[in-house]
Amino acid sequence: MSLQLLTRRNASCNELLCTIYNLNPLDLEIFYQLAGGRTAGLDELASAVKRDRSTVHRSLQKLVGGGLGYKEVKSLKDGGYYHVYGATELSTIRKQAEQRVKDLTTSLEKMLHNFESDVRKHCCT
Repeated sequence: MSLQLLTRRNASCNELLCTIYNLNPLDLEIFYQLAGGRTAGLDELASAVKRDRSTVHRSLQKLVGGGLGYKEVKSLKDGGYYHVYGATELSTIRKQAEQRVKDLTTSLEKMLHNFESDVRKHCCT
């Protein structure tokens, strides 16, 4: 997704999440599967989004790595363990997103400030 999508009149939280967290449509679909406060295992999520386990696992890694989700280890009665995934609290995600937007704004302002000198460095004179 691009920043241009965020400036459209009807931009939504989908565009915001995809842009600042670099999510693809599958990542977003999995996030929404978990955003209601439920947790789910890999098999359940793969079935819900009709994708293979490895593809869903990559999306879950991206969500967890980006702070949008978490992974818990659960123990089985007869020994062993399994993982369940959930979405981070929406209020926490909002705070993280606000900080990312501030960081992006600062970075863009710095690039604009240096625009002319940077262009001059790269053009033939």
